[in-house]
Amino acid sequence: METSKTLEQTLKVLELLKNSIIEDLLEGKEVSTEDAEGRVKNIVRDVARSFNVSDSTILDKCTRQLDISATEFYNLAVRYITKQDNELEEIVASNRRETIDSEAQTRVLLQKIRDN
Repeated sequence: METSKTLEQTLKVLELLKNSIIEDLLEGKEVSTEDAEGRVKNIVRDVARSFNVSDSTILDKCTRQLDISATEFYNLAVRYITKQDNELEEIVASNRRETIDSEAQTRVLLQKIRDN
């Protein structure tokens, strides 16, 4: 199953964000929106390096292309990862503009990250 770079990079940000949130929870830390933008930007930087692209390329795919801010992405990710709602999935699946990704494929890949 081939995926677009856009989806691949967005999924990687979500995966690293999930790992960070779970790590905080395991350490007994409260998951809050404090410095949400900073956390997203740090993860974006790591993903950008792994894909050999600029930070702004990755941030754009997780924010502007989804019509949300970095803080909103973080909040949506927290709610999605903790299974409070599926709003992030809805937003990502409905914003597959001009990519090779089907809506069903996008949802399956997002759920795989959330559920594993």
